[in-house]
Amino acid sequence: MNQVYYKLLEFLYVKQQKDNKFQIISSKNTLQLHEIFFHSIDCKAFLFQNIDFGDNFSIFFLEQIFYKLDTLIQQYFSADKSSYQVREEINQIKNHCILYQNYWYSFQNQILKRPIQQKYNIFAQKIGKRPKRNIFSMEQILSQPVDRNCDYYTPVFKQEDFKNLLMRTRDPFEKGAQVYFCYSRLSNRKMLLKYGMALEYNKYDSAFLRVEFFKYIKNKVGLWIIHRFKLNKLKRFKLKHIIPPYEFIVFCKLIYWNSNVHSVDTIFKIQDLQLERKALSLALEILLEQNSKFKETVEDLEQSLLDKSLGYHQYFAVVYRLEKLRIYRRNIYLINIIIIVLDKMMNGVPFEQASERTEYDFDFYETNRYILRKYFDQLKWAIYQSK
Repeated sequence: MNQVYYKLLEFLYVKQQKDNKFQIISSKNTLQLHEIFFHSIDCKAFLFQNIDFGDNFSIFFLEQIFYKLDTLIQQYFSADKSSYQVREEINQIKNHCILYQNYWYSFQNQILKRPIQQKYNIFAQKIGKRPKRNIFSMEQILSQPVDRNCDYYTPVFKQEDFKNLLMRTRDPFEKGAQVYFCYSRLSNRKMLLKYGMALEYNKYDSAFLRVEFFKYIKNKVGLWIIHRFKLNKLKRFKLKHIIPPYEFIVFCKLIYWNSNVHSVDTIFKIQDLQLERKALSLALEILLEQNSKFKETVEDLEQSLLDKSLGYHQYFAVVYRLEKLRIYRRNIYLINIIIIVLDKMMNGVPFEQASERTEYDFDFYETNRYILRKYFDQLKWAIYQSK
């Protein structure tokens, strides 16, 4: 760490010889310089130890904090701010980081239902959960014997030749007894892996939304963090039938979030209605863009299910794709409902009138209002606070 510190002094001394904007380094109090520099390092170390850089939205918060810390040091050397002002602002930034950490853990535990223990390093927790895999070299793979009796290139569903599916149970049932199958809370993907079938209108099913977030990074610091720590180039969000896309909305909110304008509360709570409106518009735009990339539509797949010539495997393959499209459409409708209600309430319409049936509710008005009840409770509180 001392080597980095003295290299920084040497770099700034050379820079001040070329640029008259910088004062002579020797005129600065070395102790103050040392304190400010390590104050900034401590703040960054806190983020490294407590915040997951690879989650779906923290990168936008981190890039602004890192950029702000580097800017404060530059302002100190250019005599734009005194050492006292810089230290106070760095302390304020660290308080914001602690507040963000608390909100982040609460959001993971209570909203997303991903329990994280706050007293342990987040990276240590992720490494502990990482599965251990044997890494084989190409020579080891090629040295394995080939089973000549196995047909490697024919799909499994083409190898099977049966017309009827027979299911048996170990326990006997009396004639006329009702049989109840419990499949637990499984998505269609897990249902296919475990039982070889998929269910229509499975409320536990989910679809993934992949967003290329590079174009939303504003500072070079954020790009450096991504390349330095080899973060995934895509952000992946899980969309569901019965839960609004809270994590995706927070992601869109952080894109427009500004540390100089907004407080940390506005990231995870509804505080700034204008910021919330921008985030919802962006979320709707991304969802519509990704939904348009599907080659099939819900109506086409629903019509395909009526084809009686469909085989066992083809039928469940259509159901699997159909449910993914239905989840996308469901989330698009939910975002549209939120936007309509928010616009009305921002114009002074009472919540009871603003939350009336919309064109995106169809026959699921009560269901949609129940799903969005927590979001609307926060929205009503934000409107009340603004008055």
